[in-house]
Parts: sequence; structure tokens; C-alpha cells
Amino acid sequence: MTDLPEKQLNRFIRNVARTRWQISKHFFDNLHIPAAPCLDILFALQATDGAQLDVESLSGYIFCSSTITVRYLNLMAGKGLVEVDDGDVTLTPEGDRELSNILSQFYDDFND
Repeated sequence: MTDLPEKQLNRFIRNVARTRWQISKHFFDNLHIPAAPCLDILFALQATDGAQLDVESLSGYIFCSSTITVRYLNLMAGKGLVEVDDGDVTLTPEGDRELSNILSQFYDDFND
């Protein structure tokens, strides 16, 4: 599976599993939306450095139909994480903060 020694690989897997659980719990407890695929949408938008993405591009990124993608985008827009304007989607400052907090937690989990 990888060149990592078994002990390091096991630690890595435990950390990823714990972080995924914490992210899912955070999304449900605080935002009341599912982490998947909302987190993937946040990552895709962050990677554009502030540029807009159209719904079709996001659909391809998260491997969902555009109909399903629009449903998740509506949930996220309702929480202030994204803005949707005529089929183009941008990350809001709130969405950027949310993603930064998640990445900070992920970093802390891997460095404890």
C-alpha cells in the first residue's frame, strides 16, 4: 500500500479516521449539513484562489450530478459558506474561515 513502516502507516490511518470523524461531527453539530461532499466543495473553491467555479465543474470535482451538486450548494449558501450567482459559485469569507479551522484541526491532529 505504501512505503511507510507499519507503525507510521497505522498512526497515519488512525489520524485520518479521527480527523474525518471530527470534521463530520463538526459539520453536523455546528452547520447541520453533511461534511461529504460539502468539504470537497470548499476545497475545490479554495483551490481557485477566489475565482468562481461553475456548477458543472464542481459536479465533476465531487463526482455528482449537477442536480445533486445544486442541492448541496443551496445548503451551503444557506449557511453562508458559498455564494451562488447565475450558476457560478464562489467561496465566502465564512466558508474560507470554516475551511481554515478544519485544516488547522487536521494539522494539530497530525502533530500531537
